[in-house]
Amino acid sequence: MNIIIHKRKQIEGVVFRVLCLFIVFHSQVGRTQIAQNEDGIDHKYVSNICYNQSINSHIKVISDLDFESLRFLDKMKFVKKSMFVKHKEYFSESGFATHDTHIQNHSKMFPKWYATPTLTRSDETGIKSFYKSDFRHLSSGWNGGTLTAADPGTGEYIEDKSEGTKYYLIPYGKDGGSAFMDFHERSLAFGFLKKYTYSLPTMDQIKLLESEGYSITYSDDLIVARGLKTSYVLNQKDKIYIEQESEDGNVIKTTTKKYKYNETIGYDLIFTTEVITPGTFTNGDCYEEIELTTYNDFSIDCKDGSLMKPRSEELDMQELLVYPNPASTEIIVDVSNISSHSTLMLKDISGSIIMQRKIRDAAKKITLDIAQIPNGVYIIEMKSSDASMNSKFIKQ
Repeated sequence: MNIIIHKRKQIEGVVFRVLCLFIVFHSQVGRTQIAQNEDGIDHKYVSNICYNQSINSHIKVISDLDFESLRFLDKMKFVKKSMFVKHKEYFSESGFATHDTHIQNHSKMFPKWYATPTLTRSDETGIKSFYKSDFRHLSSGWNGGTLTAADPGTGEYIEDKSEGTKYYLIPYGKDGGSAFMDFHERSLAFGFLKKYTYSLPTMDQIKLLESEGYSITYSDDLIVARGLKTSYVLNQKDKIYIEQESEDGNVIKTTTKKYKYNETIGYDLIFTTEVITPGTFTNGDCYEEIELTTYNDFSIDCKDGSLMKPRSEELDMQELLVYPNPASTEIIVDVSNISSHSTLMLKDISGSIIMQRKIRDAAKKITLDIAQIPNGVYIIEMKSSDASMNSKFIKQ
């Protein structure tokens, strides 16, 4: 077997951090899971699960802003970012819990020169980023071919020509390995569904928080746990879970999780996670960074086979200007820079066409009535003979 191993100079930053966050999400037991674990409910044991994530990030200005006084890096914060990711969790042939993620498309999430892996896998060996398609901006077709064996780094680039695979392997450190084993053991014990379901905290969890200095208050619909640096609110009526982190009396992050009943699976499952992080520009003006993650298409009957499929390297498509976003009754699509003889399509997240319009020569803007479509994440796509543009919006 002909294997070429290369050391890398630095970690694959964004993708590596995303996978680490997924492992931590799976492994958290106590504080951030007070509404999700050991609740006495007879959860269905699920040995594999698939779902999709739509991630959208933007900033909101919370004060009068002198835009011209901002520095270049501050202005770059206004760039909207989005990413659509497919997930699959299952037990591998070796018996270990495994999490595959496949970035289907993204807008402004990564720089143009970055070769996005076809699939990233978290298993007992570490975190592997597989490269199925060659990347035209690199002479060797992938990052691993540009380095030498003498290059220092955290992980290893590995090319297995007998298997036809190229991947970047980052072994777990002490904390990462512990988090993975916790994810594996909990998956063995409870299956893959439970961590995504809504449930009430147990009395043992309440007592644990009280022993750690939290004050607990109850009302008809709310359970509130207040600590020195972290507070939790559970809205039982609307199935909303809020975690707020503070430092020196100031809120530094607010995470809101909303759950929605899934008729196919028969449980209240995670629907959206919104993370709001306050920030300050270099001129002193304030803003909020908002990242909204929407979960769709949960399935506990995943088809066999890997998510690792060849796909075009050009994931970062040109983005259409769509506003308002989110919207409830109508959206406006700016088509002023689009050539005639193009087609504008509104699709659901699975790719099914909901409505379609031809673009006329004189058109500058197109208004679409979305009042009657269900709430969720949708895609606006423009296609012509020589170009393709898309954007996502949220109907709420």
